[in-house]
Amino acid sequence: MVFKQPLLLKPSYLFAGILLFIHLGAVIALMFLALSWFVLLPIILIVLIHFLSSVRRYALLLSAKSIIKLWPKEKNEWVLQDKTGNYYPVKLRGNSYRSLYLVVLNFIGQNNNKKLAVIILPDNLPEASFRRLRAQLFVYNNDTIIL
Repeated sequence: MVFKQPLLLKPSYLFAGILLFIHLGAVIALMFLALSWFVLLPIILIVLIHFLSSVRRYALLLSAKSIIKLWPKEKNEWVLQDKTGNYYPVKLRGNSYRSLYLVVLNFIGQNNNKKLAVIILPDNLPEASFRRLRAQLFVYNNDTIIL
């Protein structure tokens, strides 16, 4: 899978809204449990910290570990660039997921076997690039789930 230009990811406000909805739902569900405030407060704090870190890293791409560029090279070989400018040669794993409105690319590092995930929604890429990415994943990755 070779693209002429790298895929430059933009912040996804749609994904930030989805994360907000999920985390607020978790906090509201916690409120209905018959737990002491001494137990409940730390759990709610953990949920809020997880929300902030997830939004910064995956939705708004503000974290230093956020992947902002993807270069598909050969069939399953890619190069990823994070916010700080570090490059990671990786291989696309077969358990990646794609659907009409979501692509989750699971990678494993070629040098250190570190696992990386990139979550892509339609507002992360231009419409033509998102459609081309989904089509290329279908053609070159038969192990990836399609819905």
